[in-house]
Amino acid sequence: MKLSVYGIRHHGPGSARALVAALEQSPPDAILVECPADVSVLIPFMGQLDLVPPVAMLVYNPKNFQQASYLPYTSYSPEWVATQWAILRNIPVGLLDLPMEIQFGLDNDRTEKNLLATTLDPELRHIQRDPLGYMAQLAGYSDRERWWEVTIEQAAHETGIFGAIEEMMRSLRQEVGNEHESYETLLREAYMRRTIRQYQKMGYAHIAVVCGAWHAPILADYQKVKDSTDAAALRGLKKVKTACTWIPWSYHRMTLDNGYGAGVTAPVWYELLYGGTQDAAARWLTKAAQLFRKQRLPISTAHTVEAVRLAETLAAMRGLALAGLEELDEAMTTTMGSGNSQMLATIRPQLLVGDRIGSVAPNIPTVPLQRNFEAAVRSVRLREAYETAQLVKKELDLRKDTQLAASRLLHALNLLGIGWGIQQAGSERAQGTFKEHWDLQWEPDFAIRIIEASQWGSTITESATAFTIHQTEQKTQLPPLTELLKTALKADLTAAIPTLVKRLQHISAITTDTLHLMDALPPLVSVLRYGSTHRLDAEALREVTHGLAQRVCIGLPSITYNLEEDTARETMSIILKAHQAIQLYENQDISTQWIYALQAVAQQQNSDPLLTGGAVRILFDKGAWPINETATRMRYVMSGSDDPMWSALWLEGFLQGSALVLVHHHSLWSVLDEWVAELDFEQLRFLLPVLRRSFSQFSGAERQKLLQLVVRSRSEMPENLNIGWDQSRAESVMPLLQLIFG
Repeated sequence: MKLSVYGIRHHGPGSARALVAALEQSPPDAILVECPADVSVLIPFMGQLDLVPPVAMLVYNPKNFQQASYLPYTSYSPEWVATQWAILRNIPVGLLDLPMEIQFGLDNDRTEKNLLATTLDPELRHIQRDPLGYMAQLAGYSDRERWWEVTIEQAAHETGIFGAIEEMMRSLRQEVGNEHESYETLLREAYMRRTIRQYQKMGYAHIAVVCGAWHAPILADYQKVKDSTDAAALRGLKKVKTACTWIPWSYHRMTLDNGYGAGVTAPVWYELLYGGTQDAAARWLTKAAQLFRKQRLPISTAHTVEAVRLAETLAAMRGLALAGLEELDEAMTTTMGSGNSQMLATIRPQLLVGDRIGSVAPNIPTVPLQRNFEAAVRSVRLREAYETAQLVKKELDLRKDTQLAASRLLHALNLLGIGWGIQQAGSERAQGTFKEHWDLQWEPDFAIRIIEASQWGSTITESATAFTIHQTEQKTQLPPLTELLKTALKADLTAAIPTLVKRLQHISAITTDTLHLMDALPPLVSVLRYGSTHRLDAEALREVTHGLAQRVCIGLPSITYNLEEDTARETMSIILKAHQAIQLYENQDISTQWIYALQAVAQQQNSDPLLTGGAVRILFDKGAWPINETATRMRYVMSGSDDPMWSALWLEGFLQGSALVLVHHHSLWSVLDEWVAELDFEQLRFLLPVLRRSFSQFSGAERQKLLQLVVRSRSEMPENLNIGWDQSRAESVMPLLQLIFG
């Protein structure tokens, strides 16, 4: 039997071109590809025209979706190219790598059985972990990608390159020693050797093996290891049942900085190289010029011609057969960017990575939920956003049936943990406008989440409903439960609403924490107020919301005692949100009860000063307390307290980050002015951090108006008033006042 071992680099276009040439030169009668053996059911689909790379094999454990692996392929991946070549010629394709059912079983003891010696020499460790990086370092390259590109991808070695790669890796592996190889690698290579022997017994005369370069010398010398030795190594290994399917992938996910270690930094450039190295520089720089022009930058044909000449000249000076990315970048920066590298940065992501995303044949077996999802995407006209890797901004008008359905789909997916769409905050601030703004970006990882969600149902609505009911039973606090209810209503999960409401009634009835009740009020009121926007039937919530609001009003005064400063600030924030919710609720009885509760807080002697001041401010803004009564209360607090810090915190709560109440109401300003004037220097210095914190939240215009009030009040003093005025001392404090008021 003849065995041809082709050591390749995963996703290497040069390896792919050379591999095709080698197969054409010496056609095998069987091809073995480095790929887990338990995904062999997916191989026949690689001959279908509807399966368009980049795509990935998804292998997962149906009982534990945390165990999942993606095996991506591009049009220039050598494994993809070899399989396509074999399918077109009816040559059998076998998979010789260790099945994922075994690799998943190794997850628990892989670390314990790793044979990599901790005392391994650092240089040998470098070889073992990154052989290509080590060779690049020996060749004088700091970047392994650059070395491989120059040595392999751009060189016209054709079939001879595989012998050189095998010898290079053989030498490196001899340096490291097989005893230092990882446990997983040793198992994989044992399985590979057994697969080769199996195909040999099947009578094939010429077997071609396509594998990663590191494995090439070991597989070429497979006869040096007895089959019984490999069988013993593989005996007794735990197996996990797996399932697999094809999913679309993207160039964005093929890059090294997106978590796939065998990716490439510039998939678009490698795609161009696979199409042929002739005129590669010209084609690449023409593409760059087109991208610059889309940004309305003045790049002419002359710029492109000069860039091509410069790139090729740089390559010749450096002894390269072809200009690489480094030469092309320098040429673009010089000619198109006028020496400004930042200009190139504006097109780099699109130029190097692009937005290509693959597609999967409709007849590929998958879970029913995936089919339902794809049908739903088409029906709500989001297919373009689904078929691109780019971020898509979408505005949905909820008055239109199709866009309302799109909103419901996105909310349902979010409930299932499939965050394809992220609703922007502007949508929440303008809830009554019938508009939602979404950022849509599909990630291939969502495929495994759809499969995971299929355990809850075969349609998006059914699955989201069942999962929401399950989540409802797990919620023990009101705020997350109300948020879940709000999203479920937006997703139109009508079957889940009765369970949610019943759970909400139960939790609210046993909840004694007024803060939790108060925190749950805004989302409930939001549903009642804006339910018509989503065409929701939220009447069942009205009774729950009304009872909860009553309990909030009753419990508010009791939560304002003996609070730490940070707790008081958090409580004040919750009170303000509850106040806004009660205003939106528009129920006269609740509004009256709320005013009584705030008055109780404002008049209690032992309430927290921050909350007391905030309550007075709300009462004043609502017109419940007139200006005279508010000024009287403020004068009493500011002058009657023996603790100036108490007064300063009360003032911070009253102002609530806005100085307009002082600007427009002179009586309130006078009270503050008199209080500050009565403080001695030590008290003022002690209170200065609190005052600065209060005043720092004012806008520049507000602080300027306050400063004008200070100047005006001083200029209105009678000239003959005998107050012992010392002009020089007054001028010395003006810088401090300017610092306070900005």
